[in-house]
Amino acid sequence: MVRAIVEKILFYRDGDKTFFETEAFPWVADIEAEWKTIRKELDALMVRREEIPNFQDISKAQKALTKGDEWKTFIFYSFGNKNKENCARCPETDC
Repeated sequence: MVRAIVEKILFYRDGDKTFFETEAFPWVADIEAEWKTIRKELDALMVRREEIPNFQDISKAQKALTKGDEWKTFIFYSFGNKNKENCARCPETDC
């Protein structure tokens, strides 16, 4: 019931869905299995959190979603282009 209500009120959606079944994304299990490695690299990045761009600073269209310095965006790939510097900072993530 709660899910149906949330589905109806959310603005940004992917067609008729807001939530997806994990079975539709078989690669999720591999990512979940490596959460400790990912967390370790994230913790190293967060030491210099203030240097990570804000979401709305990268994409002006996101100003409707986020304000301030709380939502950071660390991009590995954007529009098919690899961010080599960011990937090098997270070598175990294997991007």
